[in-house]
This record gives sequence, structure tokens and C-alpha cells, in this order.
Amino acid sequence: MFERGDIVEVSLSDASAQLFSGLLQVSTHNEPMLVGQTEPLAPIAITADKVAQYESQYVKIENTQPEASESGTWNSDSNKGNVSMETKDGKSYKIRTLQTASYAQDAIPTDKSGSIAGIAGIYNGTLQILPCNGDDIQLAEARFTVQGNKATLAEVLEAGAGSAFEVEGVSVIAANEQGVLLQQDGARIYAFKGEAHDLAVGDVVTVSGKTESRNGLLQFGKGCSFTKTGHQDITQPQPAAFSATEIEAYMKNPEVEYVTYKGTVLVSGNYVNVEIDGTSVQGSLDYMSDDFKEKYNSHNVTITGWLFGSYKTYMYTIPVEVRDEGEFEEEVPDGAIFYSTFDKELSSQSFDTSSGWPYLDQFEGWINHKGSGIAAVTYDYSSMSVRTNQSSKGSLSLYDGSGKNNIFFSSVPTYFTIQKIAVTSQNLKLSFGAQRYAQGATNTFIKSDFVVRLSSDGQLWSQALDYDFGSVADEPGEWRLATADFTLPAGTSTLYIKFEAKMGSVNRIDDVLLIPGNGGQVIEFGKEEETPLSTIAQVLAGPIDDVYKVEGQVIGTHSKGFLVKDATGTILVFKKNHGMTVGDKVTVEGATSEYGGMKQFGETSELTKNGSGSFTQPTPTDFGAAQFDAYVNNPTIQYVKYEGNLSSYRDQIYQWHYNVAVEGTNVVGSIAYPNSDLNIENFVDRKVIITGYTVGVSGTDTKYLNTLTTSIEFAEQETMPDESQAITVKELNAKLATMNAGDALGELIAVKGYVAANNEGGNFYQLISLVDNTGEANTGIIIKGSDYTEKDLPVGTKVIVSLKYAKYDINNDLPQLRMATIFPTQEKVTMKVPQITVSQAGDYVGQYVTVKNLTPAANSTTWVVNKKTTSVNFTDDAELPMVARTTNHAVFANEAIAIKKADLSGIMEIYKGGYQIFPNSMEDVAGFKVE
Repeated sequence: MFERGDIVEVSLSDASAQLFSGLLQVSTHNEPMLVGQTEPLAPIAITADKVAQYESQYVKIENTQPEASESGTWNSDSNKGNVSMETKDGKSYKIRTLQTASYAQDAIPTDKSGSIAGIAGIYNGTLQILPCNGDDIQLAEARFTVQGNKATLAEVLEAGAGSAFEVEGVSVIAANEQGVLLQQDGARIYAFKGEAHDLAVGDVVTVSGKTESRNGLLQFGKGCSFTKTGHQDITQPQPAAFSATEIEAYMKNPEVEYVTYKGTVLVSGNYVNVEIDGTSVQGSLDYMSDDFKEKYNSHNVTITGWLFGSYKTYMYTIPVEVRDEGEFEEEVPDGAIFYSTFDKELSSQSFDTSSGWPYLDQFEGWINHKGSGIAAVTYDYSSMSVRTNQSSKGSLSLYDGSGKNNIFFSSVPTYFTIQKIAVTSQNLKLSFGAQRYAQGATNTFIKSDFVVRLSSDGQLWSQALDYDFGSVADEPGEWRLATADFTLPAGTSTLYIKFEAKMGSVNRIDDVLLIPGNGGQVIEFGKEEETPLSTIAQVLAGPIDDVYKVEGQVIGTHSKGFLVKDATGTILVFKKNHGMTVGDKVTVEGATSEYGGMKQFGETSELTKNGSGSFTQPTPTDFGAAQFDAYVNNPTIQYVKYEGNLSSYRDQIYQWHYNVAVEGTNVVGSIAYPNSDLNIENFVDRKVIITGYTVGVSGTDTKYLNTLTTSIEFAEQETMPDESQAITVKELNAKLATMNAGDALGELIAVKGYVAANNEGGNFYQLISLVDNTGEANTGIIIKGSDYTEKDLPVGTKVIVSLKYAKYDINNDLPQLRMATIFPTQEKVTMKVPQITVSQAGDYVGQYVTVKNLTPAANSTTWVVNKKTTSVNFTDDAELPMVARTTNHAVFANEAIAIKKADLSGIMEIYKGGYQIFPNSMEDVAGFKVE
């Protein structure tokens, strides 16, 4: 290991120059030699715009600070080790921090400025500096104001985002508590200070700061500064009258404009919005005072002020004048026995819950029932919260909903019961707003999954109420008004209404109304419902959203469902955590829906395993371009095989998609929810052969043939690289230290080493530890991919690992290789296991080690608790912490832990900055065996 000031010499006899993402490097297999020592070099002082000219040199930038938008640590899940910096003259660059850096988890001093030293580089065109250690970061001075170029406001607007400016003689024409709207010679811009200021309308100021694009317009960004230089009276222009029509037009083409509009003020925590009739757009009044919120909440108002941008359904407004039109009064429908919009007070996402939204027992602002039968009304509920998102008013609603609050059904069991409504008539009509929505789901409303039942005492319940949505067709994810006419048993004077969702976190209700009706479905309290057994053919021929029961055998699975077959047909059961394997015999009971042109059972289906047997897959049908094209028009379940190039991407809700491009067709093969044992990541960006069941068609512009995949293989097999082309693990790690997650490694050709750990012990799933077997630091790496045991890849085996298709990956700070191909050799050696202390853990990540003298926490019991992956805390003689992680599949999972000092062996890893060891055998944990 070299230190600063060391003089090294390396032969370039076999060297080649390489560009890694724009950074010039020299690659050689020759070892550098220490030939002398001198005083450590001082960094070269440069300006930020000269970083590229000093590539790979030790440099220093003075008068610099993190940009105002930065927060957290130097390397976090959000910034991935890239922190934006700025200089006093407005230049920008990045600080690049590796996960293994000693300062990676230090907080970014966002309130300080100073100097940064490090190695200069350029990554895909971005200027960056890589500090060598925490001492290179010297940010201890107060923040400065960026000194921008002097300009007029018109010149600022012309220049676009990302530049620093100083503009003198601008007037404040509107203000909220953290920003001001500025004007100069007809040019206008919002300036967001991001904290309190003392400016008022009419003040003349000099503004300094960097510009950014926000809400469709240019503005001075957070951290800009103001210097007051005078005051002059401001005459506001004549406001343009804005109704729904003008507002909708504005949202598409925002500008700074003086307007007037009417609406109702809604306060939700720190947010103040104005609900406007005729549109789902709301006026957004940012950074209003507490006095404003208290005075105008739930009041009808006329707002006159400046618009300064639009985003989604929010029209950003700084009020200049507010005329109070009186408190909002909710209109109660004629004849209401019970009516609730749940809108007494607006809910806010500011509570101590996983979502931030309050549960019903934490907030009473949803209780606003009205009507003739409410005198004794109470409520009973389970796992229910009150929310304002996904509003029943506006663009998401197919009925004229009240908006504001709605009632959300969270994790199952989840229900909401209105109790003790006084009724005087047998013939009644119930209506309620209903929505089914989950991000990334199909969101077809399934009535069988959202059940309404009635009772006279809260104990004996009726059959499911047969409600409908009239002639309003289902638009997935949108609100509709459900109605049901029914007739109660004679003598019923008290009514309970129970809404129950069979699936968690998808259903909402609003605007519940009970009125006298004409009668209809005859209600029978205590009536039992039983589902008859059907064949799969009968289910496929029957209507959707009915409840069926079938029996059959499982013939294929993916991670979110399985195919079940009987003598008459095959159907998909879409259900996460189903626990089924091929050959299982099962009873399925539940509602059906349609997806991809085919019927299927859904997530709420109930499964009963009746045993297991054998099943042999049929001979697959070869599917080429012609078969793909024909399938789109007639989707059926078939067992097929096709070939193409596999790619993957992660969508905006973090779901992975795996697609196969088949030559000669625009229809794409889609690998639906692949099982983990397929190791599909190993096959990405390769030509593959897919075998499995076709399970429908999805997509609009591009059609996808969805495949429940039973096997995947390479269409072309790799060959083992020559060992002379392979670098050592230590050499590989040195190169990875300059690279970024996702970088391709093909130019490195191959790495050679020895298997230090496989999954023989069950605690290293789909991973191996590859080492040089020198026992030195930084000579190990994790390879993620196939699952190996002693049978197919024994510890000690020398391997050549092809990097032709491999990529560098960093998983929660753990460096690893993906998509590498392992070629075992005949050579097998005895492994050298490094003996280390906790303080050395960072130098041995990816290696199989023994950590000396550890003592478990006094409350330690077994390696795995409650059959869930468990962390056991240890400390060493220096009181340094070490965590041992164990999955339920480990052979020692249920072994008791003796509270004593001993050595612990395993694979050293890092997780979000903390070091963890993964024992992998009974021998690894033998020191803690209870005698």
C-alpha cells in the first residue's frame, strides 16, 4: 500500500492507454515498485473551470461551497457520491466520493464554505474532484453569496438557467415569507431565498444568485441574497379575470401574470391551496403566514395577485389582495338520513405514521356527518387513514365529488363501519364515491374485492350488497359514484354499513349518502354465501368480477403468480407470495378480472394446497416473428420457445422490466416477474433463448407478449479467456476504485482468482467471494449471479472470470460484479484466511476472513429470530462494532449464541457505510456454540 510522497516506478512494457467514461488511464500488469520518498505534494491551486486541464492531478479549489440544494452525506442513496459544488464566481463542478471513502458518511457542511482538494477528473463530460481523504475537505468558513455577472433582469431571463447574476435596481412587487417577485422595466422573476426576509412591496433591491428552472419558469434559486437600496410606491396593473377556462390555458403556458380568481382556501399542514370551481387545478399559495392560515382556512375568497408558474395541478400564486367572501358552507342533499364528505378539517401528511397520513383515531377532522339519522352515529374501523391525495374532485373523478379528504383502506384486514344510523323506512338508497388505485397496477375496479354489507346490530351481517356504477364505464384509477337500492327486513330501525376491502392499500371512499329509496335488493341478515366448484373452462366462459372456485395442478410459476390446469383448461392466478411450486395440487377461490386479453384470478384469491405431484412440461412450440404478430390478435396460454436480445430497465416506480427483442417483429417478448432462480440479471444485454408460457398481451403503442418463463439460456456460449489476459483481484479493485456503478468491464477482459466462499451454508445466496488467496487487504470481490455450492464450485477452486459482458455494481455501498461468467479450472488450493480486527474491516470487503475477539450483545439469542434475516451485534476488544447477518436458510440459523468472547469467520461486506460479516457454516460460528 503506497502513501502520499512515495516515489514509484512501473514498467510500461505491456501498457495500453484506456478511456473509462472519458477519464484517461494506463493499464498494465506490471507491479509498481517503491523507489524513494519525498515530501507529499501540495495540491495545485486552480479554478473550477480548469479541472479538465489538470486531469488526474492533485488540485485545490478555494472559495467553494455545496450548492444550496445539497443535503445529507457525501455518499448517500440519493446522490450516489456526486455532490454539486459552486464557487464564488458562479462556476460549478462535482465532488465524487466512493462508498469506501473514510468520509463517505460524514454530513455535508451545507452551511459552510472553504476549499476542496483532490484528484481532478472528468466523467462523461462532468468536471469532478475526488478527495483523497477527509482532510482534503476544508469547509469551515461562513457561506458566501455567489458573485454573479452584473446584468439587467431582461438579460437574466434571456440567459437561461444555471448562471450567476447580480441585478441592481429591481423592485419588489409581491412577497411571501421566503421569497419575493421582482420587476425591472417590464421583466419579472421570482427569487426564492429559502428563509425569512424583511422585504416588502415597493422595496428596491440588488439581487444576487444563481438561476434555475422551476414550475415552468426561470427563478433565482434557494440561497439568493437581497440588498435593500431604496423604496418606491408600486401601482399594480389591472388584473386579468381568471375562471376555469383561463386557468387551464395558463397551466400549459405559464408566465408571470397579475390575475384575480375565486375559490376556497384549504390549509393542510404547511400547505395553503385554493380550490377552484370547474377545474382540478388549485391555486398554490406557498409560504403563507400562520395568521393568514388561521384567518382564511375554509373561507371563500377572491384572490388578486401574481401567478409565477405551474406544476401538475398547482398554479403558483403570491396574493397581493385577499377579499373574504365568508366561511364555506357544505350543502347537504335533500332527504339525507346520513351524509358525510369527511371534510370537517383538511388532513395533512404530517403525522407519525409510515405514510405521514393520520389514522382515523389520530385525527378527527374527517367526522362531519349530517342528516336525520345521525344522533347516535359512531364508527368502527381497522387500518384506515384519512388523506387528501387522489382527490374525488377534478381530473381523477367521473362524478362531481367533494374532494378534500377521502378515506383510505390500508393494510388488510381493513374495514370502515358506520354504526347506529336511525332509519324509519325499509326502502333505502346508498351511494358513495369509490376508487381503486395502486401505483403500477391495472386498477380495474373489482366489486368482489370491495364488499359492502349491512346489519341491524353490528353482529349479524347481510350478504354482499349489489351496488353498481350505472352507465359510467370503469376508467382504471378514477372515481365513480356507486349506488345500491335495497329493502331492509321489516322492523329494522337501526342500520350499520360496513365497507371492507379484501386487498390492502388500493381502495378509497368519499361522499357516503343514505336517503329514502324505491327499494330493491332484499337484505337478509345472517345469510351465508357459498361458492360452488367450477371447471376452469366454465370460469373462462363466465363473466368477470364473479367469485369462482376451481381445483387443479400448478404447471408454472413466476414471482407474482402461477398457472393452474385442470382437464378443461388453464388459468393464471395473479397473487404475490403464493408459495406454490410446479406439481402442487391446489384449490383457488376468488374473483376474476381480465388482463392482457385473458381472464385471471386476482390477488385476493384464497388458496388451499391439496397435495403435490409430478408434472412434465410439454414440448415447446417455436415462436418466431409470424407467431408473435398473430398472437397479439388471439392471446391464449401456450408453451413456447423464442430467441432474441434481452434488455432491462427500471420504471418510475422502481419496477424492473425484462424484454426480449425478436427479429422480424415489433411485438416484444416480456419476461413477467421472473423467479429469482432464473438469475435473469446474468442474461441482460445478451442474446437468449426463452422457454415458457404465453400469458397475454399488454401495451398500447408497443405490444408485449407476456411470458411466464420456465427457463432461460444463452443463445451463444462464451469461451474461457486465456489466463494471460486475466488481471488479479487486487488489480481489478484498483481499477474499480476509479469507476462508477453501471460501468461496463469488457475492456478488462478477465479476472483470475480463487473461490473463498459459495452458498454451501445457505447464507450467501447467488454470491461467491473471489480472492487472490494472498491474505492481503483489498484482494477480494463479490460476484453476484448464479447460486453455487461445494458440488459445482468448491471453495479453493481457481477460476477465470470473463468480464466480456460484466458490469460494476454497487449495492448499498457493497462493490460487486454482475453478469460475469465464471470458468472453473482443475486447480484447487488451500485457502489463506486473513485474521483481522474490526478496525481492518474496510480493507477486507468481499473477502472471507476471521474477525478476532468478538463478544455478542447480551441480548443475543439465536442467529436467526422469528425466521427472518437477523442482525446480531458484536463488539471487539476496542469496543468497535461488528454486525453478523444471517438468513433463515443458513445451516446454523437456529443455533443458540453463547455470550462469550470468540472469533467469528465469514464474508466481510458493507451496507450503507456499516461493516457486516456473513458467516456461512457451522464452523464459522463454532466459537459461539452453547456447550
